[in-house]
Amino acid sequence: MRYLPSFLLVALLTSCTTTKSVPLSRISPTIAFEDHNDSMLIEDLSYKIRGSDKVIIVPAGFVCDRASIPGVVRPYFEKNNKSYEYPAIIHDWLYWNQYPKEKADDIFYNAMEDYRVSKFDRALIWAGVKIGGKGPWMRNKEARDQNLPRIVPKGYWKWNEWPSSWPTLQKDLVGKGVKASDEPRQKILY
Repeated sequence: MRYLPSFLLVALLTSCTTTKSVPLSRISPTIAFEDHNDSMLIEDLSYKIRGSDKVIIVPAGFVCDRASIPGVVRPYFEKNNKSYEYPAIIHDWLYWNQYPKEKADDIFYNAMEDYRVSKFDRALIWAGVKIGGKGPWMRNKEARDQNLPRIVPKGYWKWNEWPSSWPTLQKDLVGKGVKASDEPRQKILY
């Protein structure tokens, strides 16, 4: 309940725009779980792949960890630079859809540049993805193989009962029969 005013403000501010390739503001398109490890996208997010006519559409309800930035450096990024957030959501979506890792990483890098992430931050995040991205990509594969959901259907967006963590909500969704196989998939090739 204590997050309801913040959510309403974000919803009001973000409802003034349609899905977009580059945001005009730095208002977060997500609502965080209380443990701050994961967040849920509260509006569709689209991104046109550079040099292509293909568009990635990440649906509202998608749960992401926004780049899995290690705890030791997370305060730097959270304090100084939120511009990586949109590209990180897109990257999480591509990993969830088991898009080839190298291509997903390339799209992520280009998206960070498009969203004006500084060269220094882009290099740090890119190095982290290249070094540590295989683990998250494989965990997404395992979760998909187990048919675990990653999109929260709108009927389960209950702000007054918002759980403390994504694993808690995911377990509840599984218990109610929600499956990954029922979710939309990203179909892009380039």
